[in-house]
Amino acid sequence: MVSRSSMTRSWTFALPVLALCCGYAAAFLYGCSSDAAIKAGTSCVEECPVGAQKTSTKAANGSCSADGQFIPTSKEVEVAGSCVGEGECEVVCLYPKCADGMALVITADSFSCKPGDPCDNVDCSGAGYCRNNNGQAQCVCDEGYVDDGLACIPRGADVCEPECPQGQQCEGGLCHTTGATICQWFVPGSKDVSELCKVTANTFKIGCDDGTEDCSKASQPKVRPTITADFFVDRFEVTNRRYAAYLDANKGVPIPTCNEGTSPYSDATRTVAEWLMDHPVSCVTAEQAEAFCAWAGKELPTEAQWEAAARGTTGEVYPWGPDFKPDNAQCWHDWSSGFDPATMCTNDKYHGGACQDADAPTDSSTQCSKTAPVIDTDGKATRGAGASPYGCLHMAGNVAEWVSTGWTENHAACDMGCEDPYLVPTNLRVTKGGSYDEPAGSIKTWYRAKALPTTSLPTIGFRCSYEL
Repeated sequence: MVSRSSMTRSWTFALPVLALCCGYAAAFLYGCSSDAAIKAGTSCVEECPVGAQKTSTKAANGSCSADGQFIPTSKEVEVAGSCVGEGECEVVCLYPKCADGMALVITADSFSCKPGDPCDNVDCSGAGYCRNNNGQAQCVCDEGYVDDGLACIPRGADVCEPECPQGQQCEGGLCHTTGATICQWFVPGSKDVSELCKVTANTFKIGCDDGTEDCSKASQPKVRPTITADFFVDRFEVTNRRYAAYLDANKGVPIPTCNEGTSPYSDATRTVAEWLMDHPVSCVTAEQAEAFCAWAGKELPTEAQWEAAARGTTGEVYPWGPDFKPDNAQCWHDWSSGFDPATMCTNDKYHGGACQDADAPTDSSTQCSKTAPVIDTDGKATRGAGASPYGCLHMAGNVAEWVSTGWTENHAACDMGCEDPYLVPTNLRVTKGGSYDEPAGSIKTWYRAKALPTTSLPTIGFRCSYEL
């Protein structure tokens, strides 16, 4: 799948399953015609498959006997293929090369070259083409696909590159913590090590009906878009800790600055105070959010994806259910009460004291932020997280979140149903979820707001998504 951000994902041609040797794939199958010189083939540490001969890269040359057996000439290699003598060498497996118009036929106990084209009955699943590689069929797959034997399958369907670390298994192209039932997926090799929650393709309820409490015209009508492919969403909002790692790896990227208010980031250190590290990053523009996600091998979710992850197939009013619960969100309870201390300043990473309208005081006993930390010191979700049906946290309140979709005045375009709705942004962008600076009615799952992509406010942050 080509991402909306035009981010290029790396891919390589897969190699034929017949060329496997001891778990390693051959780079190419080098020739073994009579009296021909031999070059090194694929790495191999144990026994070679039928049809391949074991030799060494130290001096991988020799000749072939009449029956196709490889006869090494190097004194560094015994006929059995083990390395002997002085110096180091890598043991490799070599296949014979069949002439043009001949196919290499390998059975359980023999190999031979026979007339025919090895690609005669190989269509590579319609997602690539077959080529004769030294007498063996090899699928050269289209971009986004990899060779699985003699079939091209979507990249990521059952392969993780690089391999998953110990304690994780490959599932859906991501690494998944063994035995975990919700979230705990990770993008292999991502520079941003963060949990993802899986959202299964389905038809979802988006928006709200006229007459529903707190249902603005922009969120009407309630529609039922279908998201046609599984996707993954960050379990947590991107934190200052994660964003600081991005800044450290990209020295030329400017720190977040605010259009309004004061950024907590220091020009000198390019980071924030330690007590703010696990709070969501804010004061980032839409472009900065997209750049971070691209660096992490991910992208911003669409509005439909974000809302589906927040409310599930049942279309919850709040991520956790139909009713507002003060302990489940970081927000104003109502405009008249102002900031509610029961929610605003009591999470695990908070210090005592009232929330400040200006910069927080330097006395650590009274430091406080209007945002809630997304995780505590043990890496667990904090109070105010309010899990969605898929396990995503802080999707109501805390900071509003950028999505990749351009602003529309309503959902009318999907009134009769639609698939994967997405509008390329040309001016205004959508933000979702509401922030700490909004009442309970403005953090409902259908709530949407608009902002210029250059907007950078203390109330707006983001999370990333991942598509196969």
